[in-house]
Amino acid sequence: MGCAKCCTGMCFMMLTLCTLGVTLAILIFATIIYSKIRTVNETLFIVIIIALCVTALIFIFGLYASCCGKKCSKGVLSMIYLIYAIALGACGVLILIYKNKLVGMLEDVYNKGKLSSDDISSIEEFFKCSFENKTELVLLNETDDGCFNKFEDYVKKYGLIIGIVLLVIFVLLMFGVIMSCRLACKKEDISSGSKQEQNNSQITSPLTYGW
Repeated sequence: MGCAKCCTGMCFMMLTLCTLGVTLAILIFATIIYSKIRTVNETLFIVIIIALCVTALIFIFGLYASCCGKKCSKGVLSMIYLIYAIALGACGVLILIYKNKLVGMLEDVYNKGKLSSDDISSIEEFFKCSFENKTELVLLNETDDGCFNKFEDYVKKYGLIIGIVLLVIFVLLMFGVIMSCRLACKKEDISSGSKQEQNNSQITSPLTYGW
């Protein structure tokens, strides 16, 4: 029984560190990067911030429930992980599908003059590029130094990596929840078996019959 409890706690601890820890790092990275182009879509930036805060809270609760929480806490954590895994899987698929649309959104905002000079300077400094007239870029064949091209390469590379990582975390979370539930059920079976054996020994004890 003690071994099953220890295995369940260790399983939840490793699951929390390997999944929520990585997700938290990804969201921090995404927040830093997207803050450079937040003018493109303020709503998406707010969503990333909310996801970061929620993940941080779940991460803290996950660490507590894994090492110090009782059976009820681990049950709640399993449900949270199940819901969170589904959300991560959906986000991973959406990122892989719509990652290229960010480039079009940036071009649209830039062409409409919605980017301030500070935004433009920040993007140029971060991506080490320069915003120039699109026609001039084509004629001069210097598209490699254009911010749109640099941003597109950046999004394609890291968007693919993040999308795949989120899907892997989804699989790990689902597997971890299933294994944790099996360990919890095994623990209950062992506990029930011990009680049954104890009752049987009391019934068949010589003291019961006055021998």
